[in-house]
Amino acid sequence: EDGTVHVITIKTLNFVLRYLYPYKATLESKDMQTVKQIVRIKKSFQAQSTMGSVILWMLHALRNTIMDIAVKQIHNPAKGWLFRLNNLNFVHKKIMESKEVLRSDIHRKSFNETYQNLIEEARKGYIDESWNRALEAMADDWDIIEGHCQRRWSEGKTVYDPDSWFNTRCCICKMRLHLYVVSLVSLQQRAKKAIKQKFKDFNEHFGMQYGTQKTWSVPDSELRVKLRNASLDLLLPRYESFFACYAKVKFSRNVGKHMKFKPEVLKKMLA
Repeated sequence: EDGTVHVITIKTLNFVLRYLYPYKATLESKDMQTVKQIVRIKKSFQAQSTMGSVILWMLHALRNTIMDIAVKQIHNPAKGWLFRLNNLNFVHKKIMESKEVLRSDIHRKSFNETYQNLIEEARKGYIDESWNRALEAMADDWDIIEGHCQRRWSEGKTVYDPDSWFNTRCCICKMRLHLYVVSLVSLQQRAKKAIKQKFKDFNEHFGMQYGTQKTWSVPDSELRVKLRNASLDLLLPRYESFFACYAKVKFSRNVGKHMKFKPEVLKKMLA
């Protein structure tokens, strides 16, 4: 339920390293080399020994099971990727810690590269699925919104004011067609609504993901730190820029209602 390492993964690695490996001499015997299943396994999963081929075959079957669970039983895409990541990371660490297996049974470099690639794919999938919608809310369309605002200098800094933009233009053209004045109102409201919608989308998705992911588990401390740093590196610089950009626009009488998370608060939540 929390995306952690599955009991199947733990039991499979326990069986391979504690109960199967002591029978290496039996698997390596001449009689076993003629067994059709063993021949097929050695052909499909090349290793330094028959035991190595059998281990890779079992890990491949385990990997397929993990993928199947992630797709069919876990309906949250980000959680599905996290589940894969936790399990792949567990398998990788356990095999890499087994010096005997690496020395005489499987090719260390090949195994390490394969699992590093799988882990990176799962890590990227988790980060993307977690924060893509929040990033979309912070999409850089400032040029469009800025066109609906008026710049003015206030207390040593530039302020962008949709209301002043409308009022100034309205005074200039108040003798013109009513239709033109209505269009100005529309533009002014469009700017405000666009900004409010951006913060609404960000707040909803970030709040939902943060609340949901607090219940998920990453048992490996090193992996947990890497994921936190990856989320921070992805979100914080974009959010700091996003927040600073719209903090100078008077798009609401109650700006705090929309700009719920200050950058320092967001950083603390993700850290």
